[in-house]
Amino acid sequence: MTLQAGGEKAKEIEERLKKYPEVTHVYTTVSSEHISIYAKLTEKQEREKSSKQIASEMREDLKGIAGIELAVKAGSLGPSEGKDVSFVIMGNDDEALQGFAMKAKQILSQDPHAKDVAINVKTGKTETKLEVDRDKVSDLGVNTSLAAATIQALFDGIDAGKFEYAGDRYNVRVSLPDNQRKSLDNLDGIYVSGSTDKNGVNEKLVPLANVTKKVLSTSYSSIHRYDRLRQIELSANVEGIAVGDFLEKYRNKLKDGLDIPKGVIVKDGGMNEAMSEGFASLVTALLMGILFMFLVMAMQFESFLDPIAIMFSLPMALIGAVLGLYIAGSEMSIMSLIGIILLMGLVAKNGILLIDFTKQRRNEGLSVKEALIEAGAVRLRPILMTTLAMIFGMIPVAIANGAGAEMRAPMGHAVIGGLITSTLLTLFIVPVVYSLLDDMKKKFRRNTKKTAYEKRDISLN
Repeated sequence: MTLQAGGEKAKEIEERLKKYPEVTHVYTTVSSEHISIYAKLTEKQEREKSSKQIASEMREDLKGIAGIELAVKAGSLGPSEGKDVSFVIMGNDDEALQGFAMKAKQILSQDPHAKDVAINVKTGKTETKLEVDRDKVSDLGVNTSLAAATIQALFDGIDAGKFEYAGDRYNVRVSLPDNQRKSLDNLDGIYVSGSTDKNGVNEKLVPLANVTKKVLSTSYSSIHRYDRLRQIELSANVEGIAVGDFLEKYRNKLKDGLDIPKGVIVKDGGMNEAMSEGFASLVTALLMGILFMFLVMAMQFESFLDPIAIMFSLPMALIGAVLGLYIAGSEMSIMSLIGIILLMGLVAKNGILLIDFTKQRRNEGLSVKEALIEAGAVRLRPILMTTLAMIFGMIPVAIANGAGAEMRAPMGHAVIGGLITSTLLTLFIVPVVYSLLDDMKKKFRRNTKKTAYEKRDISLN
């Protein structure tokens, strides 16, 4: 497609997009192979439809334009944002790779939830190859590498040296005149060296047309590689279903449901791969945070059992975070996982307030039960104050409806849900666990003393 033809298509698309009252302006980039149009919408408060609803209507409207492969994405990260899901198909066998990619594309296209299904394989311009007749080359003694170098020198040119004039240096490039390298027929007039005699002198020149034949073929306009393997990316937008559910369904279907050719590998690509790596890193960070938190508390309390009672409040926070995401209709994402990491420290704080006050009162002579009851009554107010302050601080994040709010809202939902359940359950769970651990510690000490006395009696006897 020429730039002029691409410009005409872009104008036609722009005219249709400008009919939507929600579109304020459009920004278009046109190349010989690609047209990118970014449509800026009005603020969410000023329109009744969501960006995904408007994108769905635009997709249906633009389908009538002939000669284009369409992809419409509603996103908040700008015009460079990719599609919702993508799979990377890798291998060394081009034929098997492309055949499997086309089969996978056909399966995705049959799903009504999959929109704008495409692969990144695009054919380039037609090119001519000179196939060498090996038998004739061998009989006539033609050196194929020398013939290739001759054709390159005559048609593409070679650097013959430098030319200096008035303090400037110019490259001297030698090639055939333009009128002798305009068409494929000009190749027929090229002669290459044939066999040589015993003195190394060429006996004759062989016409290039006698040892080669012209073959028209089409190459790829670009070749994509992943981990040094040829790759084809299969991508699609998702509508009417959670992206995670769609990805999981077709991850299993492509890997297990299809007969994958030998040497072909299928894995997540694009944003999906980045999200998976991000999830793995955040889960590692969460586990390391819990470990360091336990070690710090063990050092401060000078005990390994007291921090265990506090750590029992963490599962209560996870339950609340999941419930908060479920009630709000949000998905587990990187932002919600960041909220859960934040939640771990906030929840542990409530347990620390209870256990620290309990230990203080026990040092003053109170029993475990009396100390825990007094700690619950005295520490309830600061626990509620800090929890409510955090909840009210997260409400704007959870209910915001501005630009990019959909991405940040899951963090607020997770934190609010986790704080509510953990605060209520911590007041019951942590005292119970602390009491049980204290009983175990006393029983262990009694058994240890009893064993020590028995050994002493034996030694005396």
